[in-house]
Amino acid sequence: MRRRRRAGCTRMRDRAPRSEALQRDGGGARQPVAAEAPRLRDRQDPGPELGRLAGRTSPPRRRITPRDVATTTRIRPGSQAAHRTVTSPNRGKKHRLTRTGTAFGSRPYMSPEQWSDAQAVGPASDVYSLGVVAYEVLTGRLPYTTDNSEEFYRLHRFAELPRLGDRFPPDLDRVIGCALAKLPEHRYRSPLEMAAELREALQAQPRERLRSLARVWKDSARSPVLLLRGGELLHTPTETVGELERAFVTASHRRSARVAWLRRCLAASAVACVVGAVWYRGVMETRAARNVTEATAAQAELEQGRSGLLHSEPDAQRHLADAYRRDPSPSTAFMLARALQPRLAEKARLASSFERMWSAVFSPSGKQLVTTDDRNAQIWDAQSYRLLFTLNHGNVVYHAVYSADGTRLVTGCGDGAVRIWDPATGVLLRELRRDKVMPHYYVVALSPDGKLVVGLDLGMAHVWDVDTGMPVAELRDTTPSSFPSLAFSADGRWLAMGTGNDVYVFDAHTWTVARNISGPHIHSLSWDPTGPHLLTGSREGDASIWAIPSGERAHHLREFGEPIDAVACSPDGRLVGAGSQDGALQVWDATSAKIRSQSNHLRNKILSVEFNRTSSLIAAASSSGSVAVSEASSGMPVTVLDGPAAVVRVAHFRPDLAACRRCFLGWYRAGLGRDSTVSPLGFAVQ
Repeated sequence: MRRRRRAGCTRMRDRAPRSEALQRDGGGARQPVAAEAPRLRDRQDPGPELGRLAGRTSPPRRRITPRDVATTTRIRPGSQAAHRTVTSPNRGKKHRLTRTGTAFGSRPYMSPEQWSDAQAVGPASDVYSLGVVAYEVLTGRLPYTTDNSEEFYRLHRFAELPRLGDRFPPDLDRVIGCALAKLPEHRYRSPLEMAAELREALQAQPRERLRSLARVWKDSARSPVLLLRGGELLHTPTETVGELERAFVTASHRRSARVAWLRRCLAASAVACVVGAVWYRGVMETRAARNVTEATAAQAELEQGRSGLLHSEPDAQRHLADAYRRDPSPSTAFMLARALQPRLAEKARLASSFERMWSAVFSPSGKQLVTTDDRNAQIWDAQSYRLLFTLNHGNVVYHAVYSADGTRLVTGCGDGAVRIWDPATGVLLRELRRDKVMPHYYVVALSPDGKLVVGLDLGMAHVWDVDTGMPVAELRDTTPSSFPSLAFSADGRWLAMGTGNDVYVFDAHTWTVARNISGPHIHSLSWDPTGPHLLTGSREGDASIWAIPSGERAHHLREFGEPIDAVACSPDGRLVGAGSQDGALQVWDATSAKIRSQSNHLRNKILSVEFNRTSSLIAAASSSGSVAVSEASSGMPVTVLDGPAAVVRVAHFRPDLAACRRCFLGWYRAGLGRDSTVSPLGFAVQ
């Protein structure tokens, strides 16, 4: 260290730290405290500790004035006056040595003893300066601030130390307060001791926070919402905390693990959704492309089949079959049925025994069918179309019906007799007649339980007991006409009878008229199989559903239009159908009375209407010799079967095939010559 004098002042330059002070040696010479620096460095330098402290607790860019440009205070020996001087960073090659017995330092960092007695300066002064630096690092401000040197002296000697702030723990205030104590003996003995206290205070801060959070968690009934999701507190050593804090940390770790697991699951789900969406899109695009290809191929086959059908080409059936396989739509099915009609139409031709044929019906099992003509009734095998029995009557047999169990066959004859047969053997079981009358029984009916049989002439009906053959009742129609209708309700409680004008509903227990449904000209009737409702159709075009026995009109399906000669209820009771003289076939919803479908595939008078067993198809027989089969709900045609050029009185679905999707239809034509036939026609709906 070099020393240079000037008149009236002393300029001091030194490379020592700003907290360095001078002390007197044993011989009276004063030496700097820096003489102890090697010994202190050998133990431990607190500088790195404070550096780490500043990095953790203070905002970035904290600025500490370098020693080389710090404002220092010069104190002359034996005088209390202090003068300020500024050191310059541009030192020359020569430097002034510190004058013996003089103390110096930066005013904000000088300990109280530096202001009053330079001989009292020692390691405690360094601790004080280090405490000021720590205070500034932590808070970003100096503990004492003023522009007056005397005021600095007063503040360092007597002013109370300001607190660090509410965001710092009390232990840290205690450490800084101890370092900035007014008396040297109240301060830390060395910077190392201060660094140790700082380290402990900083470590205690997260423990206090953890303890506070754990108490709140306990007071909130250990609510999972208050658990930690991460951070330094979760890494606090559990050996230094209590049982509650350990439970809090453990629960937080578990919650963090669950949250992480859920996040991974969500991420996996998101990836799966994305992959699934891409896969689904690819599948849909592939399916759409395949559908377009199939539709194009089906349309091409359909066009070729339609062209072949118009020109009667043999390949029409193959093209239409391929088109139907690709697209089983009703229109394609209709064209395919038309193409296959010459091959599938007539399965058999059953000749009458004499002259005209009047009726035909399948047995409930579908194994037999019976036809009636001008002299006899014939029973046929419905599989092989072989004649089984000829039931001799000797007169016109107008009608025949099977009992519900198929064990009895009842025929109505023009010779005034109703006969009961055993269809399995062809044996006559009973012949029923009334004395003194010779009616023509155009229609016969059996009660559902098979105990009563009714035969209807124009204007009169007779009832017998099947078991005893005794007459039960005689029923009269006061407005007879030429359209006889007769039917029992599904439960056998009511009997509806009409001959073309009014309809009479009789109580089958008392045989009194329960209700009279006024016409005029009611030509057809049908019972709802599921309840006491009667469907009627008239020549005025009226179609109605009546509630029995109240006789109230439940639904007025149609008020006027073309005459209606045929009506039918579906087996499930949901639909009703009516056929008009102009060939129109209409189907309504039996519950709401809303029309479900209407079509006109025959363009001629419809004489018979019937649903198949599943209520999905409806067949209509016309006076043109054709039978149209269509879908009941949509009215789309399934097929039109062209028979011989004669009137087709009735068309029936074979009952044993109604449960599957293959249906067998029989139609019956009435001719005038001996070649009258019955032709069961088969078609398949795949």
